[in-house]
Amino acid sequence: MADALTPRSAPRPSAGHLAPPRPLIASALRSAWALVAPIDCVGCDEPDVVVCEGCAPELVPRVRTAALTVGRDDVPLVAALDYEGVPRRALLALKEEGRTELAAVLATAVDAAVVEAYRQAARYSVRRRESPLLVAVPGSRAGFARRGFHPTDTLLRRAGFQATRALVPARGHEPAQKLRRLDERLTREGGVVARGGERLLGRRVVLVDDVVTSGATLRASAAVLRAAGAEVVACAAVMATPRRTGASSIPWVSG
Repeated sequence: MADALTPRSAPRPSAGHLAPPRPLIASALRSAWALVAPIDCVGCDEPDVVVCEGCAPELVPRVRTAALTVGRDDVPLVAALDYEGVPRRALLALKEEGRTELAAVLATAVDAAVVEAYRQAARYSVRRRESPLLVAVPGSRAGFARRGFHPTDTLLRRAGFQATRALVPARGHEPAQKLRRLDERLTREGGVVARGGERLLGRRVVLVDDVVTSGATLRASAAVLRAAGAEVVACAAVMATPRRTGASSIPWVSG
């Protein structure tokens, strides 16, 4: 099995002497597709472009780290973008409007978060040399039925990472963790269950979610993995909500 940090390689197309320049091909394809399914910039609504030149800088990763308390331990937590402005609109468009082309736009941020999480994990577990499993927090069953995909899985795949499907949505009608009241989020486990327990026993895990607010979803998922015998050594989120104070605050620091 490929290492979780190794992007899946794509075959190189053969170069032909008569092949037109790639920028011209890309431009022609975008123009043709715009006639079929018009798109606008996710940040400012400029027509016929996924993200315009003016909005693109807001998607450049700005990695920050924190210590997330999971049970009795502090686990390194990494986020690449603030969940506001253009990044927030891009993630919401991916999840609520099905604009899966935005996964490519967010791939650099996904890569930055995951790579830094693995680096942090190595610092905290220097005696263990095997590469940790990369595990995504799944969306709810209702969300999957509506979208046809789990957002975090889609983001990881588009960035070239191979995640292990060790968590699946729990059955039942419990509200999604992010839809619960704050007091419920801080005290109750999320709606996920572990599967394939034999491959989790004794393994280290880097846990990934699309966005982190209070950390409750990651804590709940980590608790499920630990109950299955795994050791969560780091957590990553593509985005984190702006820092706030009180019971749901996470003490972020710049990377």
